[in-house]
Amino acid sequence: MSKIKLDIYAGMLGAGKTTLIRQMMHSSYQNEKVVIIENEAGKLNLDASELSGASFSVQKLTSGCVCCTIRGSLVAALLDIAATQHPDRIILEPSGVADLLALEQACLECSDVQICRCVYIVRTASVLKLLKVVGDFFYDQIRWAGQIYLNFSEKVTDAVFTDTCQKLYEIHPDVTLINVPLNRIDSSVFPEMTPEMCSTSMTPVRKVSELTIRSADQKLIFPSKQKTLLTWDYTFSHFFSQDNILHLQTLLGDPKLHCDFWRIKGYLTISDTEVMKLDQVFGEWHTELRLKTTENNLNTLIFIGAKINVSRLSELLAGL
Repeated sequence: MSKIKLDIYAGMLGAGKTTLIRQMMHSSYQNEKVVIIENEAGKLNLDASELSGASFSVQKLTSGCVCCTIRGSLVAALLDIAATQHPDRIILEPSGVADLLALEQACLECSDVQICRCVYIVRTASVLKLLKVVGDFFYDQIRWAGQIYLNFSEKVTDAVFTDTCQKLYEIHPDVTLINVPLNRIDSSVFPEMTPEMCSTSMTPVRKVSELTIRSADQKLIFPSKQKTLLTWDYTFSHFFSQDNILHLQTLLGDPKLHCDFWRIKGYLTISDTEVMKLDQVFGEWHTELRLKTTENNLNTLIFIGAKINVSRLSELLAGL
């Protein structure tokens, strides 16, 4: 029996993994039976609703990263999907702190699937900042990536784009950088790997550090040098006006909070029929007004960062 194709779309927090997968769903996967495994490091999974569709089923893995704390769950999920759903293809979107090397090794433990694509996605405007803020872990991901998709490259200046590409080539001279507008992305942009190509690409690289997430009731321990992130979520019980949301964004940027946020995302209720999607990536906010659905009617924000002062943050949010 032939193996099920597995496509991996990895990348740091806020890189635009879900956005790219949505484009591939529309341009390349319409004639296939596809199952999407959506992984979030925290307790809530907000991205799964973005990928729901009549032709696709979404399986959620939460409360950990697929390449470490729930690695066994990933392998079990792959085996179960292969045995019960018999898809043509499985798409894996790991959490924004997944280690690419460990992730591929975990997938290779499942004999029923064959890795066909492994794309590492970066938000072009954030690369240079991430190299400074995240450090060794992000360097490792670039060293391991065979191909890197430069997401939202049209939003940066020519100088930033050139400096970013030069830095990526400096870290990984043999990497393939892909700069294609999102609306022109299809399967031809990311050619499938043959089994021979996949095995050839599995040459280990020197790993410098690990990145791990913990919440108030969970701490992950790694034997090597590590950087720890915190995750925390807060659910509101009231509606927001757009002015309230602007005020909230200002308050969350106040250094007196003593927080170091890497990502804030969620949906806040505007009315009986509308929600506002909020997404902050390393200080840069993106908002989008949407119709309320069962999936996004959460009125919840998720915070991920190197430092989260829960007591101060709780007091601030409760007072809104």
